[in-house]
Amino acid sequence: MDAISFILENGDKWLQFAARKNILKESEESLADLRLQALSDSKIRAYLSDIADYHSILVTNHKNPDLPIYKLPFLLDIGFNTDVPEIQTAIDKIMEHKDGNGIYQSLTNIPKHFGGSGEDTFGWCLCDAPLLLFALFKAGTGYEKYIKQSVDYLVGFYKDSGFPCTVSKEFGKFRGPGRKDD
Repeated sequence: MDAISFILENGDKWLQFAARKNILKESEESLADLRLQALSDSKIRAYLSDIADYHSILVTNHKNPDLPIYKLPFLLDIGFNTDVPEIQTAIDKIMEHKDGNGIYQSLTNIPKHFGGSGEDTFGWCLCDAPLLLFALFKAGTGYEKYIKQSVDYLVGFYKDSGFPCTVSKEFGKFRGPGRKDD
């Protein structure tokens, strides 16, 4: 049995929906019932609940898989979109916090001993800002109007060795892990 057949016969409803929509390219109309079943799955409901209150979990460690910055793109990759109320709410909450350079911000607390204020602050790190942009892009927000300015600004940080740890001014002297020139 090939992997797709296995998923279609044995996979959770959300996985079946993702395979049928993204791999087999079945129409939205033919997937309507399966989509409703997928949205009713307890795991998907939990993810939707987590992203609906998008800034309720502080970004304190980018290795934390429970962060909405990871859950929202996952839901969008499955094939759900902004007609799911929780996804639209998450997109709206992301778009509420944007700096003058067009960068969308996450709620973070950088401790004083790492150069931050020790208070919950909206700002961005170069390791999470692209995830917000990716989610906005996947959700169908207009690239030119909502994303391009941020991409252009962030690309400006590129060096021959790649992208350095960089954060917004709101995070004080914090600059992320590693040496300054890494």
